[in-house]
Amino acid sequence: TSNNLSVAKTYSFSKDVTPPTWDSKITSTSYKNSIYTVNVTGTDETALNNSSSTLSSSNVTVTVNGTAVSASNLTFSGQLSDSKSKAFAIGIKNFTGGEIKIVISKGALTDTSGNKEKTGATYSLTADITPPAWENATGKYNPDDQSYTITVTGTDDIELNTRASALTTSNSTLTVGGTAVTPTITKTASTSKSVTYEIKISKHTGGAISFKINEGALKDAQNNTSAEKTYTFTAVDAVKPTWASNISGGTYSNGTYTFNLVGTDNTQLNNSSSSLTSKLTIKTDSTVVSSSDLTIGNGTLGSDGKTKTFPITVRNFKGGNVTISISSKALYDTTGNWS
Repeated sequence: TSNNLSVAKTYSFSKDVTPPTWDSKITSTSYKNSIYTVNVTGTDETALNNSSSTLSSSNVTVTVNGTAVSASNLTFSGQLSDSKSKAFAIGIKNFTGGEIKIVISKGALTDTSGNKEKTGATYSLTADITPPAWENATGKYNPDDQSYTITVTGTDDIELNTRASALTTSNSTLTVGGTAVTPTITKTASTSKSVTYEIKISKHTGGAISFKINEGALKDAQNNTSAEKTYTFTAVDAVKPTWASNISGGTYSNGTYTFNLVGTDNTQLNNSSSSLTSKLTIKTDSTVVSSSDLTIGNGTLGSDGKTKTFPITVRNFKGGNVTISISSKALYDTTGNWS
């Protein structure tokens, strides 16, 4: 009324009117102890109100194969990842598989400005609860290098998570005759549903083998994991047959020298495969005895099958230093080990 005028005034403020939202895709799933868990995430561009953003049977409906799951068979939990996002776990008890549909009512998320999520969310999936598994393994002994190789394949009925599935010396244990041994493990084949490994023991000593694979070595695309698996393999004969350290029965008469060479094995010799034919060289004073002056007997297997005696006859023998050389693989046992 006195004609006084107001001075200029500026107001500045921000108002968050953007509501929080649900991620369109399921974050992850898991299955353990008959509980199937579906993880979903809610987000806000500024900040969520943690205490006001909750899930429960009052704002979530779950059906399995079209049948509603009772509140007593549902579990809910939530964890604020940062101020802008919150991860929720929805658990279904006594789950036996099938098609899952989860409907979240609108308004389950609230941000710190009081904005509420406006549309709700619906998630659908067919749950795989069959874990991957290790199949029967095979074991094979190689007498040539005295190695033992186990071959084992892991499979899943739908799809393996190949990046998360591995068999290593860190998640398995191998013993031979009760003593821990570190094998070489090699992946030899892989598809979307299977993976094959070879477990090789170098210089196998022959004892019984136990190979245990820890729980969780295999994982499928829905995070089901394999159970612990133990394989056992009976002991094999890994001892090579040998020649006696000395010749036996050496006699000389009228220019003919005869003696015996004796081969032995700790279990049993293979009679038909144990032969000195083309395997024996005899020298007298560095001169090789000719084939015309040498007779090599077929050999006689002992009653226990562990020894074989070969009679050797050298004609036109004039004495001197005698050298007897036997090539490898003249003796074989029934496992295939050779001298």
